Amino acid sequence: MNIVFSAQINVAPESVGGQVPYSWNINHAPITGNATFTPGQRSQAVQYTLNNFVIQINSASNVSGSISVGISGQTLDSTTVAPTGVCKLPGPFQVVNITISTNPASVTGVICGTTINVTYIATVTIAANSNAGTVSLVWNEGFSTPGASINFAPAQTVGTATLVISERAAHRTDFPRPVSIASTSPNAIYAGPVAPSGRCS
Repeated sequence: MNIVFSAQINVAPESVGGQVPYSWNINHAPITGNATFTPGQRSQAVQYTLNNFVIQINSASNVSGSISVGISGQTLDSTTVAPTGVCKLPGPFQVVNITISTNPASVTGVICGTTINVTYIATVTIAANSNAGTVSLVWNEGFSTPGASINFAPAQTVGTATLVISERAAHRTDFPRPVSIASTSPNAIYAGPVAPSGRCS
């Protein structure tokens, strides 16, 4: 972003005009210049633009500036000023979508009676241009409701949570097991139930 420092230099009413030297002090780096006054002119505005200054998300600007003016054999120093506030992204931190996939995607070919591990992967998408935050989740695997959470960095939009279920393959209605998930914070979104396709043999 560009940060503009502005100052107004005032001289005595009886000034005959001429150049007034000044020096900006921006983050301890001097930038010199001259303000040219016409006869009778009492004030003049000067500016310095700090171009393409990078501010980290969720941080203050960490930049400050002042100006020193040399006039009538003396130096006048302004107070040091700095932008206020913290850099934030404009988007709201909220869940916009959740999908569930499984690994394996199918249990076709699995021998009935053997133990198989099925991994359920929840892919959580949050709104674009969001600040950092945590999404709280609750799985529903039929017999329990384990919790999970995903920490999102600033501007990150996609995160995943996994649940592994180990069970014996069988010809029954709850195998492979259907699983669902819901976000509880910052807002509620529901997905599922999802299970691998096919049947054991």
